[in-house]
Amino acid sequence: MQKVAFVSVLKPVDDIRLFHKIAQAWKEANYQIHSIGFEAFVQNSSSIFFYPIFNFKRLNIKRLFAGYLVFYYLLKIRPHHIVCGSIEVLPFCIFFKVCTLGKTKVFYDVQENYYLNILHTKVYPKIFRYPLAWAIRSMEWLCSFFITYFFLAEQCYAKELNFLGKKFVILENKPLQKFFQESPPSPAIVRKFVLVGTIAEEYGIWKALSVFDKIQLYKPDSQLLIHGKCAKKEIYEKLKNLQDRHVVCKISEKPLPYENIVETMKLADAILMPYEINKSYEKRIPTKFYEAMALNRWIIVSDNSFWQKFFIKMNYLKVFFLDFDSLDIALDLYELSEVTSQYSEYQNYKIQEDLFWEHEQKKLSQVVQF
Repeated sequence: MQKVAFVSVLKPVDDIRLFHKIAQAWKEANYQIHSIGFEAFVQNSSSIFFYPIFNFKRLNIKRLFAGYLVFYYLLKIRPHHIVCGSIEVLPFCIFFKVCTLGKTKVFYDVQENYYLNILHTKVYPKIFRYPLAWAIRSMEWLCSFFITYFFLAEQCYAKELNFLGKKFVILENKPLQKFFQESPPSPAIVRKFVLVGTIAEEYGIWKALSVFDKIQLYKPDSQLLIHGKCAKKEIYEKLKNLQDRHVVCKISEKPLPYENIVETMKLADAILMPYEINKSYEKRIPTKFYEAMALNRWIIVSDNSFWQKFFIKMNYLKVFFLDFDSLDIALDLYELSEVTSQYSEYQNYKIQEDLFWEHEQKKLSQVVQF
């Protein structure tokens, strides 16, 4: 039986994209699956093996040794294919390919534009951003000569990345249909708001709390559920100490099971998405857009012309674009209260087949030669 290794660092070994989505194509082709990454509570089976070798924080010095651990396991596994989802271990995957005289195929799953992310987010100190961004872009360019094929998580990456050539396929971050087979009916009155996924400043946690305080002026009985991974200690402690009967926090410093996130979204009447709009994010389509549409829930999202065009294309009406930093936000929230009360006008949404990952997997199967 041939083997394929899925490699990441900060993503769990049972990551929803690398393992539950992309690995499925190789699994159906009867490959033996090996997943290397962040620790998670999973068990091996007859044809699936997990290597949860990381359990540190994003800025931990242990990340410097991640590539060596990955290379050690690649030597042990001897995979025929490698799917890499992290730039910092990509050179080690390429080196393994060289050691096998090019017999191993290496696929690079591009989940982020690291260059723009580093420059336009607050993860790293300003003094390090340009050198680090250029170093990573140079590394990607050098590795590109040895990469068999690129998987792009966003359509915009095809234009933003200049090292792809023609060997790429766009596999958008759409949700797995199996998690949305049964969904509670869309609510008649919007009272319960949720913020799920990565809990961080750049994903609008403080904006969400500020806006929710104002929402309560119009909807005093409303509730906000916050559920997801919060890697930054300062934010984690503030939220854990938050005492408010209208705000419920279920957060963790480690990745949470995807099923739990979906279940929280099913409880929602409206899903808050107060993203920071910057050059690294403005043309990306968050998975939560597709998930919220699959659940037929209201979406309250940062105002962005690119996203407006996306929802028009998808013919999805239950979206309210909000400038979370506006001085006139009280007027916007009054309009939101009026719009969401018009239940019957926005009730029906016909779910399209291309809303789910299964549509993307067909493209993957056409590209990969098993």
